[in-house]
Amino acid sequence: MALMAGDLLAAEGILLQSGLIKEAIRINIKVYNWNRALELAIRHKKQLEEVLNARAKYLHTINKNETNQSFLTLIGNISTSQLTNKEDNEKKIDVKNDVEQINVEQNTPSNHEMQL
Repeated sequence: MALMAGDLLAAEGILLQSGLIKEAIRINIKVYNWNRALELAIRHKKQLEEVLNARAKYLHTINKNETNQSFLTLIGNISTSQLTNKEDNEKKIDVKNDVEQINVEQNTPSNHEMQL
């Protein structure tokens, strides 16, 4: 009812008190209250990607580039951590492949063993 009456602050408060954090974040996204949506997502560690994706989609729709420093910093941090995670995963895969190759080589009889 508070949202329908136009009282966004009261509606958000009711949702947060009820533990409906995702809905509070989504309401802020719907009304383009980007800073508050980002603040809630960071504070509660929920829906962060949804906020960033919605913001990116919005900016793409209006043909603008990101200028909000909070979003730029967060995007930079996420990009760096994703690259680090990707590199770590690739290293783990390489190590796993190396171990598998060593196991195959150890289990394969050599030419000398085959002749005996």
